[in-house]
Amino acid sequence: MSQQTGVAKLATVKSAVDGAVSGQKLRLVGRTEGLVLLVEEEQALLVDVSFCVDTRMGEWVRDRHGKVMVLGHLEAVSEELPIPMLPTYVPAPSLNPMLVLRAVLVEQCTELDMSAWYKEIEERNREGHSAL
Repeated sequence: MSQQTGVAKLATVKSAVDGAVSGQKLRLVGRTEGLVLLVEEEQALLVDVSFCVDTRMGEWVRDRHGKVMVLGHLEAVSEELPIPMLPTYVPAPSLNPMLVLRAVLVEQCTELDMSAWYKEIEERNREGHSAL
């Protein structure tokens, strides 16, 4: 990625959304809503991390493809949620924009063996256990 230099233009979120300042370096202010994608193979789930964004949030927020463990409540919403932008080189995962996990805790788990995690969940489901 090329390093951009120069002074950022002060702008509003509205002007950015309507394209009036497209292609310019901007300085914006607003409230964070904190929607991220939690991806497993070709499937994704929208996760609202707004309750988890604070000074103690850790490295997970800066690690684009890092492994995280999320604890939260899954909710159906009445209107489709906006889908976070993905780089063009990443295939778009399948997701339901009417479901969101409201996260209360997000922890980085770089050492987690995700294959073993999924296998354990499958075994527990076969035995009739749902919680870990």
